[in-house]
Amino acid sequence: MNGKSRVEVKIYGQTYTITGDASRDYIKRIAKYVNDKMERVAASSGSISMSSAAVLAAINITEELYQLTEEANKIQQSADKARSEVKNKADEISGYQKLWEETKTSFQACKQELQKAKDTCSRLNEALEKKSEENDGLIQQLSQAQKEAEKKQEKIRALEEQIEKLGQEAEEARRQALQASQEAEVKKRALEAKEKEFENEFIEVQMKNIKLENEIEKYRKEKRDR
Repeated sequence: MNGKSRVEVKIYGQTYTITGDASRDYIKRIAKYVNDKMERVAASSGSISMSSAAVLAAINITEELYQLTEEANKIQQSADKARSEVKNKADEISGYQKLWEETKTSFQACKQELQKAKDTCSRLNEALEKKSEENDGLIQQLSQAQKEAEKKQEKIRALEEQIEKLGQEAEEARRQALQASQEAEVKKRALEAKEKEFENEFIEVQMKNIKLENEIEKYRKEKRDR
């Protein structure tokens, strides 16, 4: 036994024996599909010969195959676009993260500078207490140091606001990337299902074409023998 299925089917009033690797039910479904196509063609075209019905049915089946192929291509293009969008979002997030790290580094540097300024103010205050006679010059230095400290404090506040804003933007970008990834996964699954369906349809069409060719060859042989 070679495991091949041997099935008798009826197509357009004629009985055929088909041998194939597919299951009996699968072969019967293919035969029924071809038979239905030929009967619908004959019903819509009036009284026509078997060969004409076979050719018209083959044309209809081929048209369905092309439509399935175009639909599969569109789904593939949509999936490719979704993957590109996910990659762009990932690149955007990476840019935000890099900018956020640079801002944190700048923030730490400003904090250190502010601490130095505060230390300077403290030393100047101590010197002011010890040298009250020289207070004019020290007060001026202290005032200048305080102004610089205030400027740096304002800069730190601006950086803190920028960090918060960048964090919000990064979070939104992560959310959009996650959504795009989920959409891409859904489209990918749909594409895989369509590809599987297309593969099955393509196998069915091949089987139908083989059977139609056999029918046409048999019809020609019968015609020659008459």
